[in-house]
Order: sequence, then C-alpha cells, then structure tokens
Amino acid sequence: MSEENLDRKVELYEVGFRDWRLCHKKTLEIPDMLKTISLLEDAGIRHIEIGASVNYEKYPWVDNTYELLGELRKRNGKSKYSIYIGPSIKNYPRNKIDELLEKKILKEDPGMPDEICVSISASEDRCQEIYGKSRKIIRKQVLRQIKRAVKDGIPVRGYVSAVFGYYAPFDVDIVRDVIPLCRDLLKAGCYQVCLGDKAKIDANTIEEKLRIITEKPTEEDINSILKEKEAKKILKKYKIESNVITRDNLNENIAEEFGAIINKHRPVLDKSKIALHFHEPEYIKWESPIIKLVSKGFRTFDTSIVDVLEPGKEPPHGPVRPINPGIAPNASTQKFVMFEKQLKEDYGIPISESFYTGLDCDKIIAAGDYIRGYVKIKNGSLRQAG
Repeated sequence: MSEENLDRKVELYEVGFRDWRLCHKKTLEIPDMLKTISLLEDAGIRHIEIGASVNYEKYPWVDNTYELLGELRKRNGKSKYSIYIGPSIKNYPRNKIDELLEKKILKEDPGMPDEICVSISASEDRCQEIYGKSRKIIRKQVLRQIKRAVKDGIPVRGYVSAVFGYYAPFDVDIVRDVIPLCRDLLKAGCYQVCLGDKAKIDANTIEEKLRIITEKPTEEDINSILKEKEAKKILKKYKIESNVITRDNLNENIAEEFGAIINKHRPVLDKSKIALHFHEPEYIKWESPIIKLVSKGFRTFDTSIVDVLEPGKEPPHGPVRPINPGIAPNASTQKFVMFEKQLKEDYGIPISESFYTGLDCDKIIAAGDYIRGYVKIKNGSLRQAG
C-alpha cells in the first residue's frame, strides 16, 4: 500500500460496551459481551472500552465491568481493554477493585485495565447535571486521576464532552473552554483527547470548531482578538488607530506581542492527538462529514457495535432509532465499515480520496448481528416510532 493510502488509515475505538449501557440504562451479560468482543478482535478492532468504574448503586448497568475484565484476562486477547473512570478517587481502578473484593462482589482480582479513560465536560451546566459539581472541581479531580495513572504506568485517554454545542449556543466557547481543557489533559499525560457531544451533528459547526482547535489563526481570527483589553493596549502602544491588524501593519514587534496573545488563546493542538465522538439522533447524517474530516487529518473515531438501526422501513414519525427513540446513538461500528466498503466497491472511490480501516467488514457485521440479536431478545423490538 502506498504512503498516500497509509495516511488515510482510520482507527475505530469501540465504546459501545460503556456508552450504550450508560446512555440506555440497560445491562449486557458477560457471556454475550465476551462473544462480541472476540468477534470484534477477529475483525481487527484493537481498542475496546469495556465499561465504567463508577458508583454502581447509581449506575448498575455497568456493575459487571471488572468481572468482564477478569474474564477477558483469561483469554489471549488481541485488544487493549480500557475502562472509563468517574472523577472521584474512589473510582480509580485499584481503589474500586479493592472495594469490590472487600465486599466480596468480586471473587478474584482482575488486575488493572490496559488503559483508563477520564472525562470532563466543556459545559459548566453539563458538569453540574452529571456530577453536581463545578467544572473547576471536576477538572481538579480528573487531573488527579491522570497523575496517579501516569505514576502506575497506565495510558490515559481523555474525553471533553459538549464541544460542539450541547446546550445553548453560547454555553461553550472553543477558545475559552475547550482548548484549555484539552491542553490540561494532554499536559497531564493523556496520550489522546476525544472531543464529543450528544447533540445533533452539524457538519459545518464541527468543521469550524475543529479548525479553531487545530489550525493556525487567520487574520479574521486575529482581529477578533482585538476586542480584548490586552490587545487594545498593544494597539495604543504602537499608535494603530484602525483597530484592524493586517499583514501591512503587523510589523515584527507588534507580531511578537500579538503572537503571545494568540498563543495564549489559540494554541494549535496536534490533530494526531485528537479523536472524535459523535452522536446523531437521525442516525444517517454522521457519515457525510467523515471523508472531509479524514482529509483534514483526523484519524480516530469512537464507534459502537451495539448502536445500529434495525433494517426495515422507517416508521411514520421519522427515522428508525435504536431501542430508545429519545437517545441519540453513537456512530455505528458496522455502518462505518460498511460505508468504507460501499465507497470502494459501489462507487469505485480510491482510498487516496476516502479512507480505510483495515477491518474485516463481514466479521464486524457478524459481531453486530450477534449483540443486536441479544439486545432485541432482552428488550423487545428495536423498531420504535419517534
């Protein structure tokens, strides 16, 4: 495969065993998860978030997470198994395992996960809604979790949620809220930060916000910074009355001082350290920005093997939605790989103009069919009107 095609390689990070259960408040049995994970590994998936380390009285749907980890350790697994941990230090894997052993909920020590995932919302309202605490407090707790994991030699993946507009349009500001959180997580030791939301996907909004996060500022961006007091002082110092910085009046001294402001407010984040986590209520539109995002340099996407709509006609009230019509599903692992296959086989689009995952499409579909068949038996028809 050419270097150009290798550059289009996309990794899918499987999150269904954690995110689907927490979103839908439904459990999955260990034998069924083990079977599905085995099928996913045979298909080529190499990162699987298997559950969550949280208060299990509040979130009982994931209370078999460490039991699942123990069973996976008995196998010759091919993937890295990660666990999302809540911000409280009680949820750190070693602490949680010791607690479960002491209460005799766990029969044996499963050992530590291969990775842990920590999360903070860019939205103050969202932090209050989930944790009942301010973003400032959650940030402090999350950084403490990362510090301990780094000391223990465990890789950490960070999540920043509500990036693309969870609540009111002005609830989250990319420069003020998102970029500093990403920098904090990466500096503390996260190898990657995943940006996500549960809101309806708007391709233009996503593209613009990712541009702000990962690309150098334009003249328009620079001029937006002029509204700040810090910038106005520089304008006054150099007797610039136009209030507009252009390439003509941006001399070396001014450029250096404004550069400091820009770097402070608009640091460029490495795209290789950014992953994307989408939810889409209508479920058919998340595919449209994928090729564009890949062409922009984004290479890791969170997907769920449990989230896929049931084949069949749409109900009269709108698109088919999985299990609960009120919950926006994750991007589907199956649909992602089927989309890749369709681009290649049905439309003849070369990898150099699209992307490839290196995953076995038939085996991914088999894994999805298996777990969705289980879910359907346990929870009734997947086809529900909105």
